[in-house]
Amino acid sequence: VTMKVIVDKTPTFDPIEPFCEIDENFSLPTISTNGISGTWSPEFDPYNSQTYTFTRDSGDCTQQVTLDVVVYPQLKFDFNLYCDNSEYYIEFIPNNFSLSEITNIQWLINNSSISETGNKINLSDYSNLLQEVNTIEIIFTDSNDCLHTKEIQILGKDFCKIQKGISPNGDGLNEYLDLVSFGGVDLKIFNRYGSVVYEKSNYKNEWKGQSNAGKDLPSGTYFYYIKTNIGEQFTGYIQLTY
Repeated sequence: VTMKVIVDKTPTFDPIEPFCEIDENFSLPTISTNGISGTWSPEFDPYNSQTYTFTRDSGDCTQQVTLDVVVYPQLKFDFNLYCDNSEYYIEFIPNNFSLSEITNIQWLINNSSISETGNKINLSDYSNLLQEVNTIEIIFTDSNDCLHTKEIQILGKDFCKIQKGISPNGDGLNEYLDLVSFGGVDLKIFNRYGSVVYEKSNYKNEWKGQSNAGKDLPSGTYFYYIKTNIGEQFTGYIQLTY
């Protein structure tokens, strides 16, 4: 008597490393490590953790195997930039996680690493690293051992100073009142009679000598009132010339 023994292999797959970032180009392998072809269900979801089932294309056995794929929640974070007592600060702000969940914070200013390891740096302390265009980068590790990086560009190195005047004449110099480094302020501009001629909340660099109605104000001396988002207040005079 001759017996025919059929040895049917079970599909095997290497484990998939957890995803720290969304990868929309990733696809599950359609051939197992031991050479069995098939399909997965459901379709791969790059945004969520999921258990996938592999069904072989052919064979005497129809056993299915499963594979778990972990996609870690995506961290959302931003920078807060502001002046405080004439010093310029950049603060790292987590949106959907807490600072206690991250470790190994590293800051770079124009690709130079600095010693600060907290969530805030005083950029005014690093004037020797600053250029006309500055790239500020933070690198950190989260509780899932994922590495994250975020960067921001900051123009100039003259922070937290209020101009003596503006001259919106098209020559590219002092074209507007630049308060970007203050992080968004409440601004009021008064004429010499004490009337508000221009005002804006969350102001950064929009005033080029225009009134609230959008008309060019006459050359002359104007009075300003500035209140920052941390409560500092500044008053003074600014010269408008064309």
